[in-house]
Amino acid sequence: MKAFKKILYPVIFSKSSDAIVPFVHIVAKQFKSQIHLLFVVRAFEHLSISQSEKEIIAEAKRRLLEFKSDYFSAFPDTVTSVVAGDAWEEIICCIHSNSIDLVIMGTHGRKGFDNIIFGSVAERVIKTSPIPVLVVNPYRLLNLSFFADEKSEVAETVNHRQLQNLRNGEMGSDHGKEMGSDHGERLTIKDVS
Repeated sequence: MKAFKKILYPVIFSKSSDAIVPFVHIVAKQFKSQIHLLFVVRAFEHLSISQSEKEIIAEAKRRLLEFKSDYFSAFPDTVTSVVAGDAWEEIICCIHSNSIDLVIMGTHGRKGFDNIIFGSVAERVIKTSPIPVLVVNPYRLLNLSFFADEKSEVAETVNHRQLQNLRNGEMGSDHGKEMGSDHGERLTIKDVS
């Protein structure tokens, strides 16, 4: 089975990002992976690079370094990057330019009309990614207090189950396979091999 030496974790600076951190930790520890944190600033389409865009990017860089310090101090070789553009396109670009092996990201879980109008960054990444994508619905996880402490018994059980499936190559050859525990959370993994 292919090792995940580099993991990309696109961050959005919200509680949902915090909820996904334990999954990134567990996979990175298991595979001794380097973590790449990416924040994408929505591009200002009708403006040239202005002072305000530079300030927004500078603030995003500061916040991403703070996020890294708060959540990834145990991973000293974690790389941070802030870029301007369309989120899903920049994620795919980062995959190629950094030789990423696995993406772990959240989804808003939009359905129906909202998904048609707004689309889904996660869905676009899944459809275009040349590598496996682990998608976590953080909004379901936020209702589960055990993810506040990734060492809790339930979190370890969920993470152990997920990693066991990864180790055994049970990611499936279809475009996505859902895995979860008895507690209602779901993980979707895409295997493009």
